Amino acid sequence: MDQYPDGKVIQLSFVGDSVESPVITKLIRNYNLDVNILQGKISQTQNGSYGTLFIHLNGDIEEINRGIEFIKKQQVGVEVISDDE
Repeated sequence: MDQYPDGKVIQLSFVGDSVESPVITKLIRNYNLDVNILQGKISQTQNGSYGTLFIHLNGDIEEINRGIEFIKKQQVGVEVISDDE
């Protein structure tokens, strides 16, 4: 993750209805962050949809942390992959 020395790279995990929710759009509109989508995949099963999305968040560290808390409240799993702290 050397190419992203600032901010945080996070993995988002979506299951069920959260797959259809515009989480990234809301994140960009409501927080002063630069969001770069690195990789993503959504799969369909008989039990519903699930997916993962890797994004890079850049901006003020407090704003990044507020953005991550917002994502968690949307019933989306969050794992920090790299962190500039």
